[in-house]
Amino acid sequence: MKKQLSNILIAIVFCGLLVGMGFTQTLLKSLPQLIMIFFGMLTLGSLIIKRSFISSIPFYIVLGVMFYINIFLLASAAVDFIHPHQDWTTQNDGSIDRSPNLNWLWAIIVSFFLSPLSIVFYHKKIQRNKGLEIAFITLFIIVTLIIYIKF
Repeated sequence: MKKQLSNILIAIVFCGLLVGMGFTQTLLKSLPQLIMIFFGMLTLGSLIIKRSFISSIPFYIVLGVMFYINIFLLASAAVDFIHPHQDWTTQNDGSIDRSPNLNWLWAIIVSFFLSPLSIVFYHKKIQRNKGLEIAFITLFIIVTLIIYIKF
């Protein structure tokens, strides 16, 4: 029962990663999406040949990029919620000026540290489920192809 619950929770996390990745990809142009499709197919191929060392490296890279994207989105939203009008300053004479918004910098720093920690946690603490990983990468390729064709 515990292993089944763990697999369900991992599947929910993977679905959340796909949603954040899809949201981010709608803003990309075609070349980054082609690179992601190619890397997804490379990862799927390495997972299918069932070599644990060969398949784990591309999978962890894809997973790390997706953790980075999602942590960046969440951290950016959290910083914007905490300090919503950072890019507007009121001068002494009452005029309102726009200044550079540096909320993205905090999101980059947080995601830079938390995404590798997430990968280490996944590698050390979670029992790998190859079927779930293959399904995740397959959905990653399908979502990327749909976004590439539609947008």
